Amino acid sequence: MERQLPLEHGKKVVFVASNDAPASAAIARVAADIGFAPVEPGRINEGGRLIQARNALVLRLFVEQPMF
Repeated sequence: MERQLPLEHGKKVVFVASNDAPASAAIARVAADIGFAPVEPGRINEGGRLIQARNALVLRLFVEQPMF
């Protein structure tokens, strides 16, 4: 079971990579609308490689902290 963080501790970061920029932007908007902090690393063959299962990036919990 994944531990949920209170909102005052920030939003969980999710990575959205796609070769279709409009589709990536649409999914990022949905992610933001439901309370995540989307990060778009770019096309699959570029930034998308950062989030593949072999890399440690996808296996980490990143939280966007609020700026005061």
